[in-house]
Amino acid sequence: MSKTELGVNQVAQRIHLRLRRYLEAQYHVRETGIINERLAVLNEPGGISQRPFVEITPSYAVQESFSKLKITATVRDLLTELSRWRPSINVFPPYQHQADALENFFGAEAKDLIVATGTGSGKTETFLYAVLGMLAVEAAERSTSFTKPGVRALLLYPMNALVSDQTARLRRLFGDERLAALFRERWRRHPRFGMYTSRTPYPGVRAGAKDSRHLSKLVSYYEELETSTNAEDQTLVRELRQHGRWPAKDMVKFFARHREEQTTFKTGKKAGQPRTLHHWLERFHTDRQDRELLTRHEMHEGAPDLLVTNYSMLEYMLLRPIERPLFAQTRDWLAADPRNQLLLVLDEAHMYRGVGGAEVGLLIRRLISRLGIGRERLRCILTSASLDTGADAERAGEAFARALTGDSATRKFAVVRGTREARPVPTAGTKGEALALAQLHGEDLGAARVAPDAAYAELVKVCDQLKWSPPPPIEAEEGLAARQYVARQLTGFGPLESLIKFAAGKAIPFDELSRALFPSVSQEDAERATNGLLALGSFSRRFEPGREEQPLTPTRVHLLFRGLPSLYVCVNPRCSSRRHRPTENGLVGRIFTAPCTHCACGGRVFELLTHRDCGTAFLRAYGVGARADFLWHERGGTLTEFGKPLHALHLLLEEPHPKALGDVDPVLLDIASGRLLAPSGTEIAGTRLCYRPVA
Repeated sequence: MSKTELGVNQVAQRIHLRLRRYLEAQYHVRETGIINERLAVLNEPGGISQRPFVEITPSYAVQESFSKLKITATVRDLLTELSRWRPSINVFPPYQHQADALENFFGAEAKDLIVATGTGSGKTETFLYAVLGMLAVEAAERSTSFTKPGVRALLLYPMNALVSDQTARLRRLFGDERLAALFRERWRRHPRFGMYTSRTPYPGVRAGAKDSRHLSKLVSYYEELETSTNAEDQTLVRELRQHGRWPAKDMVKFFARHREEQTTFKTGKKAGQPRTLHHWLERFHTDRQDRELLTRHEMHEGAPDLLVTNYSMLEYMLLRPIERPLFAQTRDWLAADPRNQLLLVLDEAHMYRGVGGAEVGLLIRRLISRLGIGRERLRCILTSASLDTGADAERAGEAFARALTGDSATRKFAVVRGTREARPVPTAGTKGEALALAQLHGEDLGAARVAPDAAYAELVKVCDQLKWSPPPPIEAEEGLAARQYVARQLTGFGPLESLIKFAAGKAIPFDELSRALFPSVSQEDAERATNGLLALGSFSRRFEPGREEQPLTPTRVHLLFRGLPSLYVCVNPRCSSRRHRPTENGLVGRIFTAPCTHCACGGRVFELLTHRDCGTAFLRAYGVGARADFLWHERGGTLTEFGKPLHALHLLLEEPHPKALGDVDPVLLDIASGRLLAPSGTEIAGTRLCYRPVA
């Protein structure tokens, strides 16, 4: 297998081929002509797959630091300090839109936010900075209030998968022990967070037997890994912590193995044998150093400052008595100081539309009522990557936000949009650049971590052909120096800048993108060159002081597939629109993937069915009664003229088996109109023979 077969189109074609083979094997067809016509349909774009689309995640303008923002000094100074920590705590110098959001949120008008920036623009960090700032302001200005438990920020998501992802991010920020130590040193305690969904152990009143069943195995897994001296286990723990997949708490203390008591059975057949008393109810208690609350009973005892859940679970929580302490503590905290406000974050807010959106809107109003506050004491941040551009779209977005969260007499919404970074002027790739990039084996660059020598050889080759200076070797730190070198060389490189111009923030068909980037070469060479350019862009790492290393062009390839759609067929055996051997005599004509009344040749179109075992072809049509004399292509309900419903009819297209001759009657189908005629013994022009089951 050639290395050049692993480009965007080649991967898409391989997946398409596997899917096509599966469908052909599962949906049997006997007649050769239909097989060939269906094959042509399956191979067409839009049949079972679309051509691949390429999208580049845009890069946004960055502010030098938080220090120049016009916001509360406590928030500004804290974020500035955290952005300088090394290793990073995932607080970086803000993008321009993050700075705008903070200034609107903490400014004199204290606006609520609609963060309408693209995917990968740091929307999550935008509201996490706001949460962090609100906690810091309360801790600094209302120390007595800060000691009280209560939910200060409610992060609401439409599904559990998003909740899990958000929890990982919270662990990397609020779960960092350095941040917790800073809060304890300055403001006596650190913030806590918890995920409250159907996956959070465990429902119901706490009991020892339930601890044994629901918590023991889960928590002991972490405890055993944390206490293991095995090098592989220690590496796994470090990786889990790094990716936010490890609870932000001391799992050894939480499991409290020292609470186990070794004794023996006193009576019975096991008398004298070893026995372990676990004392479950004396275990699984929150330690003062814990940043995360892992179980439901922990959150019932002391509400977390940040609660992450989904709207379905919130609805249950508002109904069930067992969750009353969460709302009671939050209500008491809000009553403790009139300046206290609950922050509600609605991520992916565009999903709350229609009836579902109305239900969530009512749920928010129930929450406000339960807490005994007005809308003015609810701060809201809505995020979405789907808000259209223009003043009308912004007004519609604000109206949507007010309808969802309720009107506030004193607070407005601010729509925050992303500001793209300035880029050099793009130019089309030359023939020489195209041919150099076309020879690059991108899969070798992609495997640089495991095969650095092969990756370096490819990099040296393409740099030489593009007349770039020799690259540094790929060695320490995963070849970071070489990756940064590639980013510097690509910055201002005409085809790369064109790639960003055409595909940043929008998906474009790969073949169209290739033609636009390299118009001076053949389509095949243009696509190979585009594959090489994408590989270099993904390999590169741009250097921005104070930020994590990111590819110069973070790329997504959209591959769209579907199962076998319903097939509709022209009944004209000599169809001139058929893909396979048009006008030749066949069993049927052109196949369609959507219903229609007529083919371009003039023949009626009906749904095609085949028998799963033998592959015999049938038409499915609709008529008034089993002996209908006219066929409709879709079920239309009841015909008012006749007052009778339409029934599904199945017409056999092929010659019936000799044993079935008594079970079916031959009928003539008018090709143009769909009318059924009785055979007359003589051939009737414009008709074809079918077989109808005997009523």
